[in-house]
Order: sequence, then C-alpha cells, then structure tokens
Amino acid sequence: MNFGVATASYQIEGSSFGGCGRSHWDDFADEPGRVFQGHNGSIACDHYHHYETDLNLISEAGFDAYRFSFSWPRLLPETSSSLNSDGIDFYDRLIDAMLERDLKPFATLYHWDLPQRHAQKVAGKIVILQNILQTIQISSCVILVTGLYLLRL
Repeated sequence: MNFGVATASYQIEGSSFGGCGRSHWDDFADEPGRVFQGHNGSIACDHYHHYETDLNLISEAGFDAYRFSFSWPRLLPETSSSLNSDGIDFYDRLIDAMLERDLKPFATLYHWDLPQRHAQKVAGKIVILQNILQTIQISSCVILVTGLYLLRL
C-alpha cells in the first residue's frame, strides 16, 4: 500500500519559469477581486526550482508516493504542435528525483491547468474547449516524459 501526497501544477510549480505559457488561471487571477490580495501562480511555491527540497521533505516525512500533474501550458506554451523542451526536462528531472528517493510517481494528465488559448469566455464564464486532438497531443508529451520511467519498471 502506498501513502503519499498530492499537488497541482498551477498551485505549486510557478508559471514564470521554464518557458511556461499562460493558463486560463492566469487570466482569472488577473481580474481584480477574484483572488485574495491579488495572488497568482507566477511564483506559487516555486516547486520548479525547489522540487528536490520538496521531495526530500516528502520522503523524510515517511511518504512513499507523490501525485503531481502535468502543466499543459508548460509542455505546449505557444502552439499545440511545439513542445517546450524546458517543460519536458523539468518533468523528466522531477520523475528522476522521485525515483532517487524511492517515491512512486503518480501523474495526473490534466488537473485544470489549460493553456489560455484553449479557453474562451462566453457570457462571463470560462468554457473549456473540448478537443480530442489536444488530448492526444498532450498524451504524447506525457508518454515522452514518462517513457524512461516506465522502462525502469
């Protein structure tokens, strides 16, 4: 049995780093009055730079699993066909660091961190565009990132 912790990319990584594009949450947080004291995810917990320390804390606390999510704006920041090598490298380093600490990676393909270009405002509400092609493309990114991990099993 595994006992672990979980995070969400927008809430922990920091979107100002590693070529991450804008998320629909960036627009939401930019609207005055939406978020306490105007906070946003640009730095968040800076997991992007501090993931090793974060994983040490998780391991030292006795957990053996870490559920994380892939940030679509980090993997595909500008277009749906142009991979961000910095984003791929980040998740590769993150997974390697988990394995080095005997933490089992549990990846969430999509945890409400959508590139802004795939969201549209309709009647004041954000409506997520459902696009099967986008799901296939992001799945390909995830397979690329996690492929080495799966080969190690």
